[in-house]
Amino acid sequence: VKVLDFCRDGSPKGNLKTIGGPAHIVDPGTNAKLHVSYRVFGIIRIPRDYWVLERAEDYSWFISADPSFHDLWIYTRNPRPSQAEIAPLVARARALGYDTSLLEFPATGD
Repeated sequence: VKVLDFCRDGSPKGNLKTIGGPAHIVDPGTNAKLHVSYRVFGIIRIPRDYWVLERAEDYSWFISADPSFHDLWIYTRNPRPSQAEIAPLVARARALGYDTSLLEFPATGD
């Protein structure tokens, strides 16, 4: 498995930032835990663990986090989810023990 993450710096039209690396599934029974070795400049490795905590049956959204309870992500297939779509996902993450007060919801571009 290869992971490629990307974002725009500062705004939806900002410079594209990417990072990627090889990954492997930690728990093949659930496919919910992934270990990624990001590579910076092709040589420096940054290990990260990601857990899929919950997901929609139709895969329209999922909640992912690291096992330390430090980082949390909410993903939706809808690039511009409404507050009505986001609120129950934030509530789910809070119920799982995550501090949702630090969540950011950046603007998305076209």
